[in-house]
Amino acid sequence: MQTRHALRQRDAVAALRAAGAEVTYDVDPPTIGPATVLSHELREETWLDRALPKDFVSRVVHVRFIRNIASDEIVAHLANLPHLDQLEISSGIVTDVGVNSIAGATSLQGLKLDGDDLSNEGRRKLGRLANLKCLVLSGRGDGVEDWDWLLKLRDLWYLQLSGTMVTEDCLRHVGGLKRLEYLILDSEEVTDESLAHLGSLANLQSLTIKSAPISDDGLKALSRLSNLRGLGLSRTPISGSGSTHLSGLKNLGHIELHKCPVGDDAVQAIAQMTSLKSVDFVGTPLSNEAVARLRRECPALEGRTYDVTDD
Repeated sequence: MQTRHALRQRDAVAALRAAGAEVTYDVDPPTIGPATVLSHELREETWLDRALPKDFVSRVVHVRFIRNIASDEIVAHLANLPHLDQLEISSGIVTDVGVNSIAGATSLQGLKLDGDDLSNEGRRKLGRLANLKCLVLSGRGDGVEDWDWLLKLRDLWYLQLSGTMVTEDCLRHVGGLKRLEYLILDSEEVTDESLAHLGSLANLQSLTIKSAPISDDGLKALSRLSNLRGLGLSRTPISGSGSTHLSGLKNLGHIELHKCPVGDDAVQAIAQMTSLKSVDFVGTPLSNEAVARLRRECPALEGRTYDVTDD
């Protein structure tokens, strides 16, 4: 039985590598990538590792497609990797057929998937990955969204979603992920109204929102995130004045407004956030005078990570 499993793993590895995938065993140093929030525990080599072929002793724990093309046919080989811990597919065409193979890899703890070719029905199959702790998923909305499967991922603590699939119904379900600590949203579908669903994420420590048409008023919804330590807003129409809504977040130590139309009046609002240790205004029209005022009014920022750039 052991020999049979080893031969299956060997053949699967050969097929995956022939397709351009990077394959990592439990005796290899961890591979760092977008979904490697978790890294496998490096197993120490023994005399058996030196005496026998690798697939007879070691387990494949990480498969990664970065610039190479994944396909339904290729991901079918995952069935012969029963100890797979992390899977990253950043390029290729994986349809609802291929996602069956991914959903069958129930040992997965980290998954990055370019899901543009998945339907709502295909995404639902990801709910079978009950051990998942980290999910990075992109995709297009198809008009018939069902996100109930997301709530089956009860151990999820890192989530990154992008694309038109990130609808209000999507964020309503995200709000039910009680263990979530890190959340990244990159979508023009995120609105002030949909942000309201995130207020229930009591354990959330870091929130990043990119390319979303949210306003300063939308930040009101985040005032309940009492454990939030970092907030990043990039390419959003935020002026910064809405930071007053966050003044009650006593754990918030870092705020980043990247390429946002931040005006000088934002300084007064941000100065009320006494817990801040660092701020980042790179790519904003903030004036040198406003930067100087912020330094005067927030002396606690002096001598710490403090990156304010007048662009």
